Amino acid sequence: MSTPAPPTYISYVLNGVACPASNACFSAGTTNTYNPDSGRLTRDAHIERWDGRRWSTAKTALDSGPPLYAIECDTPNRCIAAGASSSTPVIAHWNGSAWSAAPVPVAFGRGDAGST
Repeated sequence: MSTPAPPTYISYVLNGVACPASNACFSAGTTNTYNPDSGRLTRDAHIERWDGRRWSTAKTALDSGPPLYAIECDTPNRCIAAGASSSTPVIAHWNGSAWSAAPVPVAFGRGDAGST
């Protein structure tokens, strides 16, 4: 099944999918945007939604968030997606009408977790 074609210099990577109903699926992943002028590649959160007929790219407040690597939905109105950049983990929540993100309060690089 095809998904929306990205604009020039953009690619989508889908890392996970969850389908809580036949007319409600979500995929989570990464939007890779290449800037040919600077030679720079940026990676941002990407979510697509299946409505029973077609996939569409979801407009979210996560467009500048870190890439998403996993998604789980227990109902069409409740999903959680997780992702991270090199220093910023994020959990994204779907409430049936909009995605919102909350940073996860962890410190990367600390090897003393759980030590006394």
